[in-house]
Amino acid sequence: MVGWGIFLIILGAGSLLLPLLDYQFTLMELVDDFQPWAGIVVAIIGAAMVLFGMSRGQATAGGASTEDPTRQP
Repeated sequence: MVGWGIFLIILGAGSLLLPLLDYQFTLMELVDDFQPWAGIVVAIIGAAMVLFGMSRGQATAGGASTEDPTRQP
């Protein structure tokens, strides 16, 4: 989920910045009439996916332990 979120952040930010260089992502040309709002929304969705994915990863990593608690060093 974090990977897709990063992809959406890059897509959204790129769709805002690339027109300044006379370029545009082919995928974002479909919503060119709705720029810059479409790029902002895509980047926000991506950021939410990254934050949710990271918090979900920390919750599962914090609760799972592979060590045996009865074993002494």
